[in-house]
Amino acid sequence: MSGGRILGRVALGLAALLLGVAFLLLLAPVRSRLLVVAISVASAALPGDIETDRLAWPSLGSIEVTGVRWTDGEFLFRADRVTVSVDGSSLLHRDVRVNEVGFTGVTADLPAIRSRLTGRDDVSAEDSGEADRSPIVFLREGSWPGLPSLAVEQVAVTADSIRWSPDVVLTDLEIAGALDISSGSRPENAVRVDGRGHVSLSPDLSLFVSLASDTSGGFTIVVSESESLVPPGDPGIELHARLDRDGTLVRSVAFDAIARSPAA
Repeated sequence: MSGGRILGRVALGLAALLLGVAFLLLLAPVRSRLLVVAISVASAALPGDIETDRLAWPSLGSIEVTGVRWTDGEFLFRADRVTVSVDGSSLLHRDVRVNEVGFTGVTADLPAIRSRLTGRDDVSAEDSGEADRSPIVFLREGSWPGLPSLAVEQVAVTADSIRWSPDVVLTDLEIAGALDISSGSRPENAVRVDGRGHVSLSPDLSLFVSLASDTSGGFTIVVSESESLVPPGDPGIELHARLDRDGTLVRSVAFDAIARSPAA
């Protein structure tokens, strides 16, 4: 048999395999089983246990997980609902484009999570050589060196309580944002984040904080006594800042602030 015929049969076999995989992914039971396997892999890669109440993969580009819990002898993380919507056609251009990522009802203990992950960085460093030898080669490099071409059009997070440090707790958080490090995008405009919530610094001191950003590197932070008392008309601080960036490197930060003291 000639080399050309062998290559032709190999190509036909690969095409049939890809068609078979595509057909299986059209079947909801197959997708559900793959999702269970993915959660099991994530649980094995992290300390402790990851449990869920319900997994759903209703269509090729949409995944929904409810009742996510991560524990390791004590509570680490919980989310009432996690949703992901992906544009599968972007893979044809060797990109990953995520339409939406959503987390609702989040509660997390970041100091406990950091303590669990401490020491695993050394293991990751030892394995980095192996990881570098097996990259996701079908994806193009994005606008940030070393990272794949990725765009997330919308990220939405609502959190009940996040313990940032032993003494600082963030509550009633609402965060929205976007990320674009796809090939050809401008790296200095890659991240946009808007958010609001309360910061508890002690049992007797809680402040309202809001953050608004734009795609040109500017952002505004407001800190006040409560959500209904915001500067400049009421006590608090309003900070306007702009980052001067060269790609991913921040060259300088220019800002001005308005501070208001309580009325006499």
